[in-house]
Amino acid sequence: MSGATALRFIIFSLPFGELFSLLLLADTIGLGATLLELLASGLLGLWILKRSGRRLGEIFQVFRQQSTPSLKQLFRSLGYFIAGVCLCIPGLLTDTIGLIILLQATLQGPWRPHPDHQGTSNKAGPHTLEGEFEIRDETPSQIRRDER
Repeated sequence: MSGATALRFIIFSLPFGELFSLLLLADTIGLGATLLELLASGLLGLWILKRSGRRLGEIFQVFRQQSTPSLKQLFRSLGYFIAGVCLCIPGLLTDTIGLIILLQATLQGPWRPHPDHQGTSNKAGPHTLEGEFEIRDETPSQIRRDER
């Protein structure tokens, strides 16, 4: 099975899987609770989309201004965006996928702009160690004698 055929199969089978899972859920917990689940997941998805859209805008602004973008922040924000889209689609399969992606993005910690991108320039670089040091002009044999 080629990649295009597999993708077509997934695209055409997803609506049937969603419908089947919703019918099973309605049979198990009732129509009212199923509709409430659909409404709650849709509203949660819209709320996440609204927040992640702002975050993605901020990150793309940073991409335009800085030469060293934070890919971790980009992937986390894209995770929130994809989770929001999945939660907006009615059905249990996409809700489950959306919640898994949302949980993964949330477990990476709260989103904060990178300290380098908050208006101050970091001239030293991200991997600079600071501290006091002393330059000593000694040969290796002198160093070994000092350690004893």
